[in-house]
Amino acid sequence: MAVPEGYKSLGTVGIAYKGEYAPETPYKYLNCVYYQGSTYLALKDSPTGEPNNNGADWRYLAQGVVGPAAGFGEVTATVDDSIGTPKVEVTTDGEDTAKDITFTFTGLKGEQGIQGNVGEAAGFGSITATAENTAGPPTVSVEKSGENTAINLAFSFSGIKGEQGVQGKQGVSITNAEIQEDGHLHIILSNESDVDAGEIPLSKEGIIDALGYTPEPQPKQITKELTVEEWKGSQPLYTCEISIPGLKATQLVYVTANLSGKTKDEITNLIDVFSDACITAQEPQVADKIVLQAVEKPTAKLPIVIIVGGEPTA
Repeated sequence: MAVPEGYKSLGTVGIAYKGEYAPETPYKYLNCVYYQGSTYLALKDSPTGEPNNNGADWRYLAQGVVGPAAGFGEVTATVDDSIGTPKVEVTTDGEDTAKDITFTFTGLKGEQGIQGNVGEAAGFGSITATAENTAGPPTVSVEKSGENTAINLAFSFSGIKGEQGVQGKQGVSITNAEIQEDGHLHIILSNESDVDAGEIPLSKEGIIDALGYTPEPQPKQITKELTVEEWKGSQPLYTCEISIPGLKATQLVYVTANLSGKTKDEITNLIDVFSDACITAQEPQVADKIVLQAVEKPTAKLPIVIIVGGEPTA
């Protein structure tokens, strides 16, 4: 209100409580506010900054007591497998300085979505395999490359070579043959055995029967060019059957590349193919045919030589 004529304004002469401190309020001299647990008195109009006890703008009128700091104990959360309206329930326990809080969520699982489009079918590109010429624990590693519709797989085998076998017994040989005083033919063997062949006709067959073994004839060589289609199987070991009428199951069979008439580059390539594929004859053989096996399927025609040994010893 206006000051009456003849009177002088004394200004603010009493404390005016203005409630909770609000930064946007223009406070006056001796205005009192509540801020963060304490009561502060403005020492001038438009005091600067938040209430404090700096003595220039504000001063404590009543200082509050600082209580213990709030804190958390264990905070846990659970969620169920229900479908519905999402909600959460919060429960607390313990002192304010170490409050345990538990959140319980329900209805967070959504409805089943629409089935997606059918993807492209998986498929295979090239499948290759290599084998090291090492003995030890057999291991294999697989490397994958390419798109899912044409996966390339590369198998690497190691340690599949067996340890060297025990050396076989030393065979016997003829060291001497003579007709002795009894008129019989005596054949002396390397183990010092004396075979009396006197009552046996002196023929090749008679001597063979006396010695108890059947000599092997000259090895037979068979040349053949294998096609890619002759190799069977979708994974190692791949097999190829070759008909050889009259072959006995126990005869020795050896397979190698046919290098006859080949150029230097062709020979190098054939040796690489045989080394990579590890082509061998399966043991034991089957009568009237041999079965070749490979850890890597050849991808081109392959000229080979099959060497068939003689008949087995008796």
